[in-house]
Amino acid sequence: MMCQDIRTFLVCCRVGDVEASPGYHRCCVAYRRLPKDQPHDEGAGPHYRIRHDIVDPTGTVSLRRAGRMHHIMVSRKHKRTPVILVIDDLDIRVVNKTTGELLRHLKPNPEIGYQPLNPKT
Repeated sequence: MMCQDIRTFLVCCRVGDVEASPGYHRCCVAYRRLPKDQPHDEGAGPHYRIRHDIVDPTGTVSLRRAGRMHHIMVSRKHKRTPVILVIDDLDIRVVNKTTGELLRHLKPNPEIGYQPLNPKT
């Protein structure tokens, strides 16, 4: 049944046979009036995400943001601790996955790759 419908549609919508096909206006005009899918604007608006990671032996976690790697210092006493990174554009929180303790809250400088514990102002 569906193959027959597709063949009828293709016969009705052949280019050049507009006058010859009586169903042209029914199928093709209706098809052309349907809303088409539009590309989504990926670059607009804030960026939210959650990332699961483990603090490395040097006490940092890595995060790629806007095509750049950022190394966020948490603390060496938290090495090998499973963490959750809650990223809200330029507002980043590092939370201990097992206890829920907030280990670090920062607004990173997007110009530098290493984010120290006590940034120089």
